[in-house]
Amino acid sequence: MSAGVRSGEGVDADEDTGPDTDLGGEAMAGSPEEREEEALRRAQDCLGTRFQSKDLLRLALTHRSYANEQGRGDYNERLEFLGDAVIGLLVTEELYRLHTELEEGGLTQLKSVLVSRKVQASVAQELGLDACILLGMSEEKTGGRERTSTLANVFEAVVGAMYLERGLETARALLRRTVLSEVATIQSPEEFKDPKTRLQELIQKSRNDQPSYHVVRTAGPDHSPTFTVTVAIRGVELGRGTGGNKKQAESAAAVAALKRLRKTELTAILASGDRDDALPDARVDGPPG
Repeated sequence: MSAGVRSGEGVDADEDTGPDTDLGGEAMAGSPEEREEEALRRAQDCLGTRFQSKDLLRLALTHRSYANEQGRGDYNERLEFLGDAVIGLLVTEELYRLHTELEEGGLTQLKSVLVSRKVQASVAQELGLDACILLGMSEEKTGGRERTSTLANVFEAVVGAMYLERGLETARALLRRTVLSEVATIQSPEEFKDPKTRLQELIQKSRNDQPSYHVVRTAGPDHSPTFTVTVAIRGVELGRGTGGNKKQAESAAAVAALKRLRKTELTAILASGDRDDALPDARVDGPPG
């Protein structure tokens, strides 16, 4: 999903300049004071707004590792907590207003996508906030500036800071040109549902059955196993998949089953009683969990 960053939309001309999107993602050099001043300058250019409280913006950009390195007690996690709530409220309101055809479940599924860590991290990068994060040296060296959690956290913290500094409407303006810019283009929540939910709903359209998942194989070393899972209805296998943990393998098996059901009706599969190994197979890669 593209964050859809659009320059200068919904900001005040006397205080906001519109985001500068040519800031690059390189780390800052110099003394801590120089790094902080550069981070503040870049962040305000990225956001297209000027903060009266530079300390508030500095706090939003401060990672725990940098605070520890500089012997400070304050970092951006409390602002992340606030920003998460602000984002949740504004996204929920927008979805409620635009998608009157959806029930609570559909709205919840759309919201889960729009407020996901992946989307927030993408927005942070598109805005250029990755270049503004104040990181400790060890975190910098281990790739913290590109880490999804770090990027999502700084976006939440910045939204929280904007809310405290200038109120809900300024935070809404930022979200409308980033996260919320995608809402009006979403036609259906189906593509955002997890594969297991989609499979269950598809099956229940025609029969009152629940798919069952079974681990049929575990391979690899203890620290990096690979699981193979089958999904079946009444003992008839619909698909199988592999992954680095059971959840990923189940998701992959559901994907394989959905692919099969696009080609063959469920009743035909059940009538055939197909239990051999020549079935769809899928894989979801990821760290063990």
